Amino acid sequence: MKYLSLVILIMCFQAANAIVYPPDTDRIQITSSDDKEARKVGLVQYNQDQFYGYCTATNISDKYILIAAHCLININDAKLNKNLVYLPSFVGVGVPSPKPIRVREGYILKEFITALGNGILGDKNNTRFLPYEYRLNDMALLKITINEDGVEQGLLSDWYSIGHVTEEFVQGKVYDVSLSSYPADKKLGTLWIEKNCKLSHQNDFIGKTSCDTFERASGAALIQNDNGDPNGGVILGVFTTENFKTNINSVAMLSSKIANEIHQIISGNENKARLFKKVVFETD
Repeated sequence: MKYLSLVILIMCFQAANAIVYPPDTDRIQITSSDDKEARKVGLVQYNQDQFYGYCTATNISDKYILIAAHCLININDAKLNKNLVYLPSFVGVGVPSPKPIRVREGYILKEFITALGNGILGDKNNTRFLPYEYRLNDMALLKITINEDGVEQGLLSDWYSIGHVTEEFVQGKVYDVSLSSYPADKKLGTLWIEKNCKLSHQNDFIGKTSCDTFERASGAALIQNDNGDPNGGVILGVFTTENFKTNINSVAMLSSKIANEIHQIISGNENKARLFKKVVFETD
């Protein structure tokens, strides 16, 4: 019943927010959960205080997804969000897709937790100063191993490879990338892809992208398309925040050190994690 209520919640939200959405020239809607892009992404729902929130996540193995760290922590008080559920390959209400999956544990970059401290309070306009370390380390993993019967097993059938950027990026290299997300300027729960974006250097290992990004696109991976890769592309970073004053869409980039540790975690060597902190989420 809890899983059915997730879909009902999205349907009610859509009905209460009946908006006429203009046609999109850059992004293409993905309408089938069997689409090769849809099979590698999903929608994460969580409880934060009395409210529901949503972010985009990307599969990186049969048991792990990549997401922005701020999707897992309330940045007002630095407390973990609750009742996380992953809806893999979700493309909209009424379209067949895999069952939602409860999420009970994950890994967050320690430097993000340190940068967040006891929380970042917003002003009366709900704006926040997001420190450099926050955007640099806004990255986390979620472990997807519990089905609705409580049985642990790998549940994801398709994923992208983990890549990383090098000093060439810092020196000005520009990547051609794509981004799949559930953007807030579209109907809730609908999946959209933009294939012809640019990813370039902002400062240090923070990037910026020309992809259209909105709330709920947080956590979406920037994919460098690679026909030679068996998984069809590699992840270079995670969309973190949009600066509404400068219109810069910031990306937390994957360094070789972070990529290597992610490989350790998804390979079953979680005990070797030094950059990431294991966290456990409350579920009702």
